[in-house]
Amino acid sequence: MPDTEDLAADLATALRDGQIEAAYQPQISLKTGDVEAVEALCRWHHPSMGEIDPATMVDLAENTGVIHELGRFMLDDCLDLLESWRANGRDWELAVNVSPLQLVDEAFARYVFDEFRRRGLAPASLTLEITEKLPLLDASAVVPRLRVLREIGVGISLDEFGAGYASLERLENLPLTEVKLAGPLVRSTDPDRLGALRESVEVAHERGLRVVAEGIETQQHLETAAELGCDRAQGFLISRPHPRAAVEQGVSVQ
Repeated sequence: MPDTEDLAADLATALRDGQIEAAYQPQISLKTGDVEAVEALCRWHHPSMGEIDPATMVDLAENTGVIHELGRFMLDDCLDLLESWRANGRDWELAVNVSPLQLVDEAFARYVFDEFRRRGLAPASLTLEITEKLPLLDASAVVPRLRVLREIGVGISLDEFGAGYASLERLENLPLTEVKLAGPLVRSTDPDRLGALRESVEVAHERGLRVVAEGIETQQHLETAAELGCDRAQGFLISRPHPRAAVEQGVSVQ
């Protein structure tokens, strides 16, 4: 197995060589069961190692500066898909993760704005997902960028809420439109933990935030997400990630 240094060198050429692609996982409405959105997930198919763990890939990209090129690739793929959906009369929303390093770069928000204007797309059709650790580590640098993006009309989601240190009270300064509950929380069977989670969902709704339950793997997890009051759900029970070609015309859920 190549060491980290070797993988970093490989990542530098992976985009050029077509090893990186976006896969898309549907999110369904817990009220209707219909697909309302998909999340773009970055995948690296290494020629000798096969699938590289996404967390490893992101760490390497951030440490080597490739994250800007990688993030631009993912955003462009998402916008291409939104254009395809518009041409086919489909109005699903699309979510994609962004790194704090992308957000600190003043050019990122400008690029998002320019691309939406050039393509004639509605910014509200895109949600940018940030990780829970973000507001604790980079608030002073990142929050102003998030506010600019929110003013444009782009949605802002806090991913894996509850997995780290943040609480809704500590996130008041973030211009959020959505929180995503971490899978392990939704899969919990602890009544006290689920009770606390239900309260968090209620507070999120009071603040006008959409709540998405991720990591749904069984019917019981899905029922728990509904009982908690979540708006949307995502996970292997519903659908595994699909290549872009499979979701351009729509995709069925399991």
